[in-house]
Formats: sequence, structure tokens, C-alpha cells
Amino acid sequence: KENRFECFSSEQQGAPLIIQSFGVFEADKTNDDGLMKVKLKSCHTGKNRNRSGITDENMNKYKHTFKGRPILGAIYKTDTGEYEFRAHDMKIVENGDDTEIEYIEQPIGVISQMDEPYLEYDKDEEKNYLMVNGTIFSDYSRAAEILERRKTCKCSVEIAVEELSYNCDEDYLSIDKFRFSGVTILGYEQDGVTEIQEGMKGSKITIDDFSVNKNS
Repeated sequence: KENRFECFSSEQQGAPLIIQSFGVFEADKTNDDGLMKVKLKSCHTGKNRNRSGITDENMNKYKHTFKGRPILGAIYKTDTGEYEFRAHDMKIVENGDDTEIEYIEQPIGVISQMDEPYLEYDKDEEKNYLMVNGTIFSDYSRAAEILERRKTCKCSVEIAVEELSYNCDEDYLSIDKFRFSGVTILGYEQDGVTEIQEGMKGSKITIDDFSVNKNS
């Protein structure tokens, strides 16, 4: 508002803006074939805490970009002796004159390419959330083990914003064109007790024993 900003275009700037919205992962069960089905209650529509927002119309328009995207996790052993997820873990590596980002979080699963993401109304939060199905690879990390124990974990959804504009009437940044890049499961700090918080209220990932009606 102070800089009389009106719009952003990735075509004009040469690169998209990368933002994170937050959700909840719910685990289903570990199947005999080494695949665990999960549900993701990802970002909601409307205005959020950081005064940006996505309309129902735009969410429906670009929800298909979530298909086939990676589910990521940084898994480590806490002071309690349990293995947990942490967050968007990465480190900066100096390589001569070059500086590179080395990701500690690794792909542990994938969002379904077959199932269609859909909007669902949460009456407690009074918001529409984008619901997405996915699969965790049980045989290649401790991710399924953690989800079986935790049942529900918070998560961070990464969005590449290609166009946004300032909504003067409602005083927020409207995300008008975007694509989903992936989702990282969130967990705990090194003490194993301090939970890493989501930034968009009410978002989460699940195990399918917990139906949408039962899970709040």
C-alpha cells in the first residue's frame, strides 16, 4: 500500500515468488505393498494470516498442479530417542565462487496423479480447504513409522506465485495465478517436545482411518 503496489507478474520479473501455506497430513495405514495412503488438508481459500489470499475460483483453476508433486520430509532422531520430522531443512554450501543450497529434506512420497484435488468446507474454521490424496513410501524411510505413531502431522505447502494483485477494497494480496511445488511434513525441534507450528490456521496431513468428519 505504501509503495502503491498494484500487481506482480513472473513473466515481467523473470521468476515466480515462492511462498508457503500450511496444512495437515493424516496417515491411513501401511499397505502390504509398502505404500501408505495419506490425506492432506492443505491451504484454505480466502484471506489468511499474512494478508494474502486465493479465491475459490482460482483454487479450482490451479488445483490440478498439485498432482504428482513430491511429499518431502527431514527425518532425524530427537533428544527423546524417537525419530521425528522437522521442517524445511537445508544448508548453504560454499563451492568456490558459487553458493548452493543443499536440501536435507528428501522425497518420501508423492501426491496422487489420479485423484482429483477438491475443496471441502470446514465448519469449525469456517473456511474451504483444498483436500489432496497421496502416498508415502514405507520401505525407504522412517516416514510411515512416524505417521503411524503420530497419526496427524502439520505440513507446509510450497506455492510458486506467477501473478498477484493488490485488492484495494479488502486490503490483501490476491494470488491470481500459481502452481503447487510440493509439501513438507512438519514435526518437532531437537528436544522432541517443541512442535513446529503451521502458519495458515487449521491446515493439516492424515491416516485414512481418520475420516474428514471425525478429524478436526
